[in-house]
Parts: sequence; C-alpha cells; structure tokens
Amino acid sequence: MLKLQGISQDEIKSYLETDFYVPITVEFPLNDIPSKELFYYRIFNNKSSFIEVKVNSESKKIFSITIVSINDIEYSSKELTNFSDIPKCIGNPIIDIDVWNGKKIIDSKDNFTVMYGDNKLFFLLERIEQITRRLVLPNIELLLNTSDEIVGYIFYDIPVDKRKDLEEGIVASTNTAIFTTLNKSEGLSNAE
Repeated sequence: MLKLQGISQDEIKSYLETDFYVPITVEFPLNDIPSKELFYYRIFNNKSSFIEVKVNSESKKIFSITIVSINDIEYSSKELTNFSDIPKCIGNPIIDIDVWNGKKIIDSKDNFTVMYGDNKLFFLLERIEQITRRLVLPNIELLLNTSDEIVGYIFYDIPVDKRKDLEEGIVASTNTAIFTTLNKSEGLSNAE
C-alpha cells in the first residue's frame, strides 16, 4: 500500500473530471514537476476494478488519482461510510517513494470495496475500524491506518453536471438494475 512520508501545507489545487469510459480523475497540477518522471501505483480488486495513483518522483506528491474501471459497486451505507468521528487533517500528502524500489509501475492486488451514495464515491481497502485518520484534499479524502498507509479514497464535491457521466459509466459497467434502483431511492438521476 502507498504510505505517507509526511504532510505538506503547500498550496494544492485540484481538477476533477468524469467520463463515461474512465469514471473519475482528480489531478493536482501544482504537485507535478514536468521534467521529472511519474511513478504509477495501480490497485486492482478481484472484479478488476482499477485505481491508478500517479506520484511525481521529485516532489513525492500525488499528481493524479484515476478510477480507471469500476466493475463492481455497492450502495454506501452510513454504517460503512460514516467517517465523521475519525480525526481529519488538511494538507498535501508526501508519499514514501521507497515502495517503487527502482521500478516505475507497481501493480497491487487488493480486495477493496467500491461504494457510491450521497454523491460520493468510496474505495475502501480496510474496514472502518482500522481507519485512524483522514487527510482532506480538494475533491478527495485519503483514509489512513495507524501506519499512515492509504487504505481508502473518498471522492466528494462531484459537481452535479459531472455526475451524469459518472453514473452512466458505473451503470454501463456494473449491475444496472441494482445500482439504478438504489439511486432512485436517494433521488439520484436514473441513468438507464
């Protein structure tokens, strides 16, 4: 798992994009040093849902987090996604790049859960009891365990005009009937 080396208070700006084919990308352009290479950390679950985190090799900061593919999804429940009691801090994460050990790409097979609800997209690698801290960035929260490993991602503040592409993409790649039925009860758009 990716691990934090520290937290910077540098300025951080985000750019969020949704798409029918690549569900969601959040970029942090100020974290990139264009002349330096990017490291890629790719996480797959047993249903081939796929998250990609790009980290600049020099700044050690996250340049982007992309949800490349969602092939399974659950509706979020307050019991599983209520993180309000977990302490939070605001900042720009500095990633421990030792995990790459001379490689440019790491593929990790983790059994994460994908959930959607309350206009948030959740990717959880561990149970809520194991999460000890939240690091808040624009459009995304990183969920951390006691070892400062990133064990979850929450995409939030998804603009209304961008939710349609996101929801249509999720419906197209998952079980349409279950997802749209759950969303109707929440008053979300019917993407069928």
